[in-house]
Amino acid sequence: METIGYATYAPPEYFMTGKLTLRHVIYSFGVVLLELIAGRKAIQENLPFLEQTRPLLVSKKFTEIADTVLGGRYPEHGLAQALTVAEMCMREDATKRPPIAQIVTLLSDILSEAEGEAWDKKEAS
Repeated sequence: METIGYATYAPPEYFMTGKLTLRHVIYSFGVVLLELIAGRKAIQENLPFLEQTRPLLVSKKFTEIADTVLGGRYPEHGLAQALTVAEMCMREDATKRPPIAQIVTLLSDILSEAEGEAWDKKEAS
């Protein structure tokens, strides 16, 4: 638990208490969600601090976070929503992190909206 790699996924309060709770799992999920969207680790030692994924999230530079493999082919609104969910999960104050049921609902809504947009584009062609 005390490795540098784990520190990426551990919430700030873990280092003060040494105890894991469901709120810690929510934080870790937010980090993993961020990494999935970015297509890279949240902390990369070879990049300057301001080019790391987390500072880009805080500064709302969402299009700079998205995985470049996607080539810009994603709904920007859906990207912003998914990154907002990740940000909610990684809130410093553990009591302000959403419960897992809310996270599932938010991600399901984002997916439904994206599927609806894809369907609309097919019908328009």
